[in-house]
Parts: sequence; C-alpha cells; structure tokens
Amino acid sequence: MQRISAYVGKVRHLASLLSNYICDWHMAQAQVALQPFPEANDTFFMGCLACFVQGATWGQVPAAMAARFQELCNASGLQALPAPQALAPHSLVETFKYVSIQMAAAARTYINEHGDARRLAITKWALFSALQGHMAGFPDTEVQVCVCVCVWMDAFTRKVHELAVCVTTCIGADFHGQLQILLDHLGFRGTQVDDEGDVQEGTDFIKIVDIWGVVRDLPDNNHVTWRRHLAVLQERDDLVEQRTYYQDMMGDLFAAYANDPAARNADRDALWGVPAPPKLTAPLPRYQMQAALLPL
Repeated sequence: MQRISAYVGKVRHLASLLSNYICDWHMAQAQVALQPFPEANDTFFMGCLACFVQGATWGQVPAAMAARFQELCNASGLQALPAPQALAPHSLVETFKYVSIQMAAAARTYINEHGDARRLAITKWALFSALQGHMAGFPDTEVQVCVCVCVWMDAFTRKVHELAVCVTTCIGADFHGQLQILLDHLGFRGTQVDDEGDVQEGTDFIKIVDIWGVVRDLPDNNHVTWRRHLAVLQERDDLVEQRTYYQDMMGDLFAAYANDPAARNADRDALWGVPAPPKLTAPLPRYQMQAALLPL
C-alpha cells in the first residue's frame, strides 16, 4: 500500500504541473485566439493523471492535452512513470478516479474559498507600484530606529489595504470621484513627474484607475472565468517584472544565507522594503511530491 501511495503521489504532483501548464498555455494563446480555460473537473484531471502513468489505457486524453503534455515533457525532461512492480496500470483505475475527484474538489475550493482573497491580494500588490512615490517618505534607517520603520510600514500597508478594498468593491460610475476622496482621506498626495513624464513622487492616479479597470471586470460564478480573471490580474507586465525581480533577489539571499534565516530576512527587508508578492500565483492547486492519502 505504501508503494502505491508513493507512486500515486508522484503522478498527482506531475499531473498538477501539467494542469497549470495547460492554463498558462491558454493565457499565452489568448492574444491570437479565443482560448477558454479548461473546466477543472474530474474528467480533466483524470486525463492529466493518465498522461503520467506509463501504459495507461484509461482516462480521456484529448489531442490538445496530449500535445501540451508532450511540450511540457520536451521542455522539462519529465516523463510518464511506470507502475510499481507487479501492478498493471489498469489495476489503478479506481484509485486514480478517486484522486481526480479530490483534485477537482480542491480546484473548486481554490476559487470558492480563496478567490476573493487572492483577488484582493493581487490588487493590493499592484497598488504598491502605483504608490511607490510615497516610499520617499520611508524613514531613514540610518537615523531612525528599526521600530520606527516597522510602525511606518505597518501604517502604510494598512492604507494600501483600505485602498485595495475600495478598488475591488467599487463598481459605480463615479469611481474617479470616490477614489480622489479616499486618496485625500488616506493622505496620499498628488503625482509629481519628471520631464519625461515618469512618476517620481506621490500617487500614480492613472495607474490606479487602470488597475481598477481590470479588477472591475468581475467574473460570474463560473470557475473557468474566475481562474482566467485572477490570471489576467497577476500577469500585468509591471507585476510580472517585480515578481521576477523578487524571486531573483530571494534566490541570491538563500544562496548567501542558506543556514541563517535571520540574516536573510534582514537583508530582504533592507533591499525590498515592502510586503512580498502574493504566494498564490498558480491557476490550479499544485501538489507536492509526497505520498497520497488513499481510501483503504
């Protein structure tokens, strides 16, 4: 049983990579053709699982899914896994049916329980870039004590959160007026730009309105449109650029302070200065490569 549990866990991990790759592929194709996200139901996940079970003859694997599977394998070196010794692939059909149902349920929970929170977190992160001019007011750490820096950042973060709530909930026609009133209330001063038109200090009002324009395109209760909505939000060019920079920075810090998390965190705070990007970035749940819990 342990061998089967470990094997199924590995296949589930690989299937979750494929399911997210398929969503990413659909996002990339959206510029040239209408490519709706797949419905993440048990049939979809059963196909993803079947792709990684060597010799599987079960599971519906459409031609498009098979093509994405081959692309992923070619790019990453992944491959289908042979079943444990003395077990034929077809003998695991019921086991993988159970796993596919669990994966579909997790995908629904991903939206039902975390959709609104993810939407708010992504919006909040986007607003930090629109308000970066206010970072000029960040206390000078060489002069003021660390406690002062933390208090200032906590207050700033709370204001950004309040602004994010407004941006994600306001769907009226007078958003511009409501936004200006809230910005004044929160103490976010107006924009100051240089000769080239780049924001140097203050609030980038136009960027906030642009963020709202994307956020207000509320999806219906369909999970497919919700996943696309969240993907569109987090794939804004400025957010991708900052997330990539953050990941590169953290990679360097982990290399420099592999066994010293305190020093790593201190350097991160000094270099970054604002909250980290949202961690939930995948359209569908990603599973670790660990043994799966299976019914007896």
